[in-house]
Amino acid sequence: MNDQDKKFAEEEEIDLIAILANLLNFLKRYRFLMVLLTLLCLGLATFLSYKILQPHYSSEMIIHSEVLNASEMAAVFNSLNTYVKEEKYSLLSQKMNEEEAKVKTLEEVKVFLTNELAIDTKVEEGRDSTITLLVIATTPDLQSLQAGILNYIEGNDYIKKYYALYRISKQEELERIQIGLQRIDSLQKAVLANLSSERTNLMNVGGDLYENMIKLSRQERQLKVELAARRPVEVVEGLSNFGKPEKNRRFIVIVLGGGVGIILALAIGFFLDIGRAIKERGL
Repeated sequence: MNDQDKKFAEEEEIDLIAILANLLNFLKRYRFLMVLLTLLCLGLATFLSYKILQPHYSSEMIIHSEVLNASEMAAVFNSLNTYVKEEKYSLLSQKMNEEEAKVKTLEEVKVFLTNELAIDTKVEEGRDSTITLLVIATTPDLQSLQAGILNYIEGNDYIKKYYALYRISKQEELERIQIGLQRIDSLQKAVLANLSSERTNLMNVGGDLYENMIKLSRQERQLKVELAARRPVEVVEGLSNFGKPEKNRRFIVIVLGGGVGIILALAIGFFLDIGRAIKERGL
């Protein structure tokens, strides 16, 4: 290394040391300001986080329907989420048949298909579908919102109309089965009345009638159960209550508040130094 390079290296080293020294002096001069503004911003952030930000609780709800397909259920619950985002609590209170204060605790309702496809993915239009709802609220009592969510989908005009048609079709199917059972009963009586002639063949016919009667009887019982208990949607797994918030957003806000205080103190100190330098140079 020649003399010129050594001189340049020494000057560069001196410049770096001077920069570090100036930085330390800057921090020492404004240390009280930094501490004061950091504490003030921490206090303000803490106050706002507890005054404005509410803890969020979440739980999943699995819903099954033999009446609706997945896209229809998703559309209805997406409309519910839209009402929540637009804060139309009075209207939601009516549709959910819940108190407005309870409805206001809802923050978001997300819909997921059980096959983990996106909502805009094409799904089969067949019935007998299942979806998952992620419900986020500011109350830990999420179970109290479940009935209102079911009331919302069952009170939908399209759902009510389609469900009425579904029940009519099931009732017509039940009537056809009952007519079939009546015919089998008439044929059995005819078999018993003619038991003396062609005995073996008639007994075989009677056995077939008996099997058909058993099959139709089971279908009749199943339809009666469905008509008595079936709802547009059934809850496979309901909402659960959690004791702790889903996310500790308050801690994040408080930390950010402290960071804002430090940055603000550095900015004020920087502009004060610039003003002092301008005065000293008479600019």
